[in-house]
Amino acid sequence: MATITGLYTDVGLRPLNGRAPRLRFKLEGGPALSLIGGRVLSQAPVTVEPDARGYFSVDLIGNDQIQGKSTYRLIADYLGENGSLAESIDVMSGFVVTGVGGAITDMIAAFPPSPPFPTDQVLASHVATMEAGLTRVARNSDLAGSLTPDGRTDVVLLSGAPFTVLNLCTESADAGNIKAGVTPRKLTTTGAVTAWARYTATVNFPPASIFQCWVFIPEPAKVTSIGFILSTGWNRANAGPFQPGWNLLRFRAVDGTLTNWGTLPFVQLTFITTGATSISVGRAWLECPPKAQLCFIEDRGYKTFKDIGLPQLRALGIPVVWALDPLLNGTEVGTPSEVITDTDVAAFYAQGDDMSIHAYDGAVTSTMTAEQIIADSLKSIAWLRERGYSRGRPIRAAWTQNTAPNHAASQPYWAGYMTPTNQSGSLEVWPPIDKWNMQRYTLHGRTTAQIDAIFDQMKKTNSIMFGYTHGIHDTLSGAITVALWNYFISKVTTAISEGWLEGVTLTQLLARSSGIIR
Repeated sequence: MATITGLYTDVGLRPLNGRAPRLRFKLEGGPALSLIGGRVLSQAPVTVEPDARGYFSVDLIGNDQIQGKSTYRLIADYLGENGSLAESIDVMSGFVVTGVGGAITDMIAAFPPSPPFPTDQVLASHVATMEAGLTRVARNSDLAGSLTPDGRTDVVLLSGAPFTVLNLCTESADAGNIKAGVTPRKLTTTGAVTAWARYTATVNFPPASIFQCWVFIPEPAKVTSIGFILSTGWNRANAGPFQPGWNLLRFRAVDGTLTNWGTLPFVQLTFITTGATSISVGRAWLECPPKAQLCFIEDRGYKTFKDIGLPQLRALGIPVVWALDPLLNGTEVGTPSEVITDTDVAAFYAQGDDMSIHAYDGAVTSTMTAEQIIADSLKSIAWLRERGYSRGRPIRAAWTQNTAPNHAASQPYWAGYMTPTNQSGSLEVWPPIDKWNMQRYTLHGRTTAQIDAIFDQMKKTNSIMFGYTHGIHDTLSGAITVALWNYFISKVTTAISEGWLEGVTLTQLLARSSGIIR
């Protein structure tokens, strides 16, 4: 038997909203239906009831146990007040169960069903892109080298060569823990120390967005911190928590000093231990994307942005991610706070833009309880799905005021989301360092010098700017002024003409990384 787990929302249904659904998995077609005396003893539907938050787990016969590609049909039943069947919805057909089981989203990705939403007004090419960008969470076993097959170059810094300078540790080859064909170097301490080791080799490299290193840690409780110095002033550390075995340490380039970025004279590793132990350093490398990327996010969807900014971005070939407050669409008509309409949203989606969420009704998320955060998320996801703007678990592009202390309660419903801790002044990498706290960059309220500085960082690192603003207006609170917006557009225009910047959406980022978001 294969155990399939998931959420009620994973299969394209609406939030629970107090209803009592049952999910029926019924053998639909294929060789299994014609078996006589075989391993399928019954074709009766397997029924499961999601819990109060929508979780379900069901054991089904996988296709490695029955002949050929036999398929299931998934039906949702709703019970009335007296417990009798009130409504049935045919959710999907052709549902294939792999023998190893797993998340229902992985089963859907293996055999995409007919989407449970109308798509007649959506461009077929955009629907195909959405399906190509189905999200899944990367496990350590997925990570052999570069995380993304989008044309980026790996510049290898460490690959089994001995360290030449050591302090408070000894080193040796670790032939018992070979990773990706590399014999790591074991660094051993005799007690509680701050140890370091250096590998000296001058490397020149193109714009690099992220430094990564495989480290084997047999006793994580004894390792307090592991850090790297790559050049003068570039110093980053990771305080864990670490896992027993191989750990992939990842550091954004922009989190260090970039004065000498592009030339690396050495790699220095520093680690702090609480007792005698060892760590083993495997492959270390820089990832160098071919271009920097602008993922532009328009919070709420102000008409002033539609009238002023959108035509300029369209002329540059830059798509938009709309972080909507769906219940506010079409409101504040005739004021500087006027919001685009549902008709606008459908048209922009058909033109290749992404639709995401700011908050369902514009409510402040900083004061929401965990239950309110869940309700806001489920209503938002349902709104997206019912209109064909999302499938699977979407990425949330914003929280109101970038703050949501109880955000973690909604994690089962999202593939990831932008910062809920008001970190809106930095660039990001893909896949992100923390999918539950992706860095955004506030465009409004900046000086031209700050805009210059962030574009300089983008050019040196080819990182991603999740840049966002609200309306474009000289006096509206939270809006970017016309002059500053035009300055930002001039920087984008120059970067594109120089060939080092491109515009992307969240869907495109997912598709380029084979649907992986860590």
